Amino acid sequence: MAPVTVALSDREIRLLTALQSAGARGLTISAGRKRAGIARLIQAKYVARRATGERSGSSYFITDLGRQALASTSSAAQSFVSGGALFIKRK
Repeated sequence: MAPVTVALSDREIRLLTALQSAGARGLTISAGRKRAGIARLIQAKYVARRATGERSGSSYFITDLGRQALASTSSAAQSFVSGGALFIKRK
């Protein structure tokens, strides 16, 4: 399959970094505007959602594909960090 182009915003990169730091337990993200920001990362399969069973809703965690995207931004030129395109080959 051909590489898929996904441009990550600075905010999305910060969110992926926070999710990676959270590890397997993930992060609980409050409703509303904050949760809307994660929807695109879920659609790109960079982030997954897990029901917590609590009233607060769900926790979110970074996927292997999300870690690859984050590694690409970390090792790429500074222009990538400021919103450039990433090329990730999906399996």
